[in-house]
Amino acid sequence: IVTVSKAPYRLRVLDPMANQSSSVDLPLRPTALGINPDGTYAAVGHDGHLSIINLESLDREATWPVTFPVVDVVLASSGWAYATPPSDRHSCMRSVDMSTGLELLRSDNATDYSTYLVLHDGQDVLYGSGGGYFHGFEVDGGTITFNRDLGFFPNSVANVFGPMWKHATRAQIYTRNGDVLK
Repeated sequence: IVTVSKAPYRLRVLDPMANQSSSVDLPLRPTALGINPDGTYAAVGHDGHLSIINLESLDREATWPVTFPVVDVVLASSGWAYATPPSDRHSCMRSVDMSTGLELLRSDNATDYSTYLVLHDGQDVLYGSGGGYFHGFEVDGGTITFNRDLGFFPNSVANVFGPMWKHATRAQIYTRNGDVLK
């Protein structure tokens, strides 16, 4: 289990089976956490920064400045992080190369309301939710391209479209109110 805390600013790795925990201090208040698919690295969002943490050595390898407060972040095996600003900013998601800090806007620079993200197993598709919409995006390295609207759910804006979680072995996404998307 990997968590972040705001007091103190810290990333923790918990092993409940061994009754052990370890941690690494963070330079700024964490606002989001994304773990790569093999569980070896974490991206931690902050207000205007992204940090990359090696979960095996518990080293903070870098903290990069970005042009937005990070609301959500996912980390692909490629080392690219895909992150979102607050939805009230009416701006698009960004990709950040966590080895160099290079930040790119979504390829079409379109405004979107995808505040919360989940990375598909193949790591070439992102799902985003926000503003009552559920979207699909194609990703190729740092390039994010809108793929399609997957639905509009006007009666569920407050409940369905908050943080989402992907099932570890099934092709399912869980929403905060318990909906299962297949």
